[in-house]
Amino acid sequence: MKQFLLGREKHGRSLAKAISWRTTGTIDTFVISYLVTGKVALASAIAGVEVVTKIVLYYFHERIWSAIPWGHRREVSDSVTEHFASALATGEQQRQRFGASLRP
Repeated sequence: MKQFLLGREKHGRSLAKAISWRTTGTIDTFVISYLVTGKVALASAIAGVEVVTKIVLYYFHERIWSAIPWGHRREVSDSVTEHFASALATGEQQRQRFGASLRP
């Protein structure tokens, strides 16, 4: 449960993403509802209800995915450092091997 609440993102970021996504989704729902019903008041009611429920659902969806390590990349600085350290170590090993074989 603790990992679910902590995740990789701060709660404010998850909430901001939920709100921005739902704004887009609510406009879509309103347009579809209006096209189906032909009534602005009914389309507004449908869009108003779904915006609240889907913000809550999206927020928890994001928190769950944030807690799942699958597909996360390591920090760029860590991976770059590891890459260069590995390349340098490999180069040094090759120099030692070839240098030893070239000696009389």
